[in-house]
Formats: sequence, structure tokens, C-alpha cells
Amino acid sequence: IGAHLPRPWFQTNDVERLPDARHELVESLAVWLAGCELPVVLAGDLNSTDRGLDYRTLMTEGHLDDGMRTEWAGTTSTKWWPLLLRIDHILTRGLCSVSATNTDLPGSDHHSVIARLGECE
Repeated sequence: IGAHLPRPWFQTNDVERLPDARHELVESLAVWLAGCELPVVLAGDLNSTDRGLDYRTLMTEGHLDDGMRTEWAGTTSTKWWPLLLRIDHILTRGLCSVSATNTDLPGSDHHSVIARLGECE
């Protein structure tokens, strides 16, 4: 499943949502993902740091694992790089990450996320 979630902000438009409304969207996605048959891969710009509530909601309520945790998961936001924010993710259930990396993505304000997934032992 490829996703580009709106970023939490102080207005609502095509790319932004008020934090409470955005969290409701994330909770709905997590519940839907929890009901999906295995395997599940959610990848994309989730606009959620791996230290934030929305990320934790996807992980716990969606029963997902972080596919970038097999290696050092570097920052993906080039705009906010001093904060080392990783807002792009590959989250899985029923598959395990064999390797993961980030690379430059020409023309984007993000680094790409790449994970090789395989059977879990």
C-alpha cells in the first residue's frame, strides 16, 4: 500500500490537516491495516516521525513492524535534516526486513527509503 498522508499543521487543505483530524485519519488507517490479510506493506511519505504518536499508532494498532530498523535508519527529510527526522517509512506485517537503506532522490526534498523484504524466521 503506497501512502502519502497529510502533514499535521494548523490549517486544512490538500496536503495538511489539523493534528486531531489527522490523528483520526491515522487511527482509521491503522484499524483498516489490522484487518488486512498477510502480508502487509505500507510504504510512503507518512509525514510521521518515528518518535511521534501517529507512528506509534500505526505500529501498535496496525500491528506493524518498521522495515527500516534492520540498519541505521537515516533521516529522510532534507528540509528538516538537522532534526534527523525520518518521515518516510516502510512498515510491514508478515514479512521481515533483510536490509534497508536511504539514498538521495533527485528533485525531491526527501531521501528515498529502500528495504528488501523476505520471509520471517
